[in-house]
Amino acid sequence: MADYVYHHYVPRFYLEDWTTNHHLTRFRWLRGVLDVSEVGTRRTGGLSHLYALRHVPNDPQLVEREFMGPLIDDPAAKVYHHMVTSSAPLSSLQRSVWTRFLMSLRVRMPDVIDRLRAEAEDHLRRSLLEQPEEYEAVRGPNDPANLYEYMQQHRPGFVADFGIRMLPNLLNHQPVARKIFEMYWWTHQFNGATVDLLTSDRPLIIVPGLDDIHCVMALPLTPRLAFFAAHSLAVAKRVASTPMSRLARFLNHETMQLADQYVYAGNRNQEAFIRQRFPSK
Repeated sequence: MADYVYHHYVPRFYLEDWTTNHHLTRFRWLRGVLDVSEVGTRRTGGLSHLYALRHVPNDPQLVEREFMGPLIDDPAAKVYHHMVTSSAPLSSLQRSVWTRFLMSLRVRMPDVIDRLRAEAEDHLRRSLLEQPEEYEAVRGPNDPANLYEYMQQHRPGFVADFGIRMLPNLLNHQPVARKIFEMYWWTHQFNGATVDLLTSDRPLIIVPGLDDIHCVMALPLTPRLAFFAAHSLAVAKRVASTPMSRLARFLNHETMQLADQYVYAGNRNQEAFIRQRFPSK
């Protein structure tokens, strides 16, 4: 029975196509040396208790169990399978599912989650302390001195976990979702490229930025297939017409620049290239 303790910020379904016998090649800098290991997907691309509600002892894995799995990753896995196995266009529902998944890849990273926890807690605490007059108007004789203390007394842990409770809203943020949904989407085959595509623990590539009219979004899907999106049809055509091997090398370069700790590949064939281009953090 699943315990929902290990939370994948790079989902297993996404990594499987880089595997051979359910193992993929993982590159990381370890004490100044490039460590190359063959690893399974079950305990790769995740952390224990990443999205846990740390102050809800009776149900800390609520967000992973009820939201990240069934509403983000499970539906996205079906859309992913469709894109990898079929050339048929996506339906509106499939585009919505994939849009939400793409948004999740920017938010679910450990450093972003840590920052979200800290900043959201601080923001809510300050907000609860900013309007003492309104609280005083409804405060009972036995109530705490301020609204923050009231929350601490009646909803213990709510303020501390507020950042994680915000995740569903962040991943359904309509202005961002609409921009992605309305972009030109396509998948690009790299069967004739001289190199395979790499991926990483930060797999989504966005250059130069989502608000830029020249924005290109890319996500390697397999060592020989990538998803692309662009605001402009002219930009989409320019990217699609780029020589295949040149485009593959560009994606691999961006993948390594964005990676936090890990680069993933289907084999060790590009070890020398990765050693030269993967920045040591």
